[in-house]
Amino acid sequence: LKIDGEDDDYVIRSVDGIISMRVEDGDIDLLDTKTRSLDIDIEDGDIRLDGGTGKLLIRTEDGDVDVRNGAFTRVDIESEDGDVAIETSLADDGTYEIVSDDADIDFVVLAGGGRFYIAKDDGRVSSTSDFKVEEERDHRVTLSLGGGKADVDVRVNDGRVRFSARK
Repeated sequence: LKIDGEDDDYVIRSVDGIISMRVEDGDIDLLDTKTRSLDIDIEDGDIRLDGGTGKLLIRTEDGDVDVRNGAFTRVDIESEDGDVAIETSLADDGTYEIVSDDADIDFVVLAGGGRFYIAKDDGRVSSTSDFKVEEERDHRVTLSLGGGKADVDVRVNDGRVRFSARK
């Protein structure tokens, strides 16, 4: 499924396969998604995603990103000012990267584990007791979560980053 849009809102349900969307100002709701590859580029709208596996690529300027019930092996999210909330299991060979300027980021691990590298300028980092603090400096925090070998890399300037596990 490939969509190039401008100001419309989109609600898409129960899609398998590959989804590619380029939208300027509309909101995107992808519900009960079983896709193995998502590539979304949106300027000012919000993204709500329920489900999905494989690769997740999202670029947004001002919209919020809300991902639930994911089982992704690769995540690459770039958000300038919108908040990011993501729930996904972590694959041992998976790579997960979130880059933001001013967003708050909530990362919930549904299964698996690994190492979490957080680079921050004025941001704050917190985690539940499931996570072990490996290193903490002014602008860098490293956490670990047992149960896997995934690499999670988060870079934020002024936002808040929170990690939790729901295994």
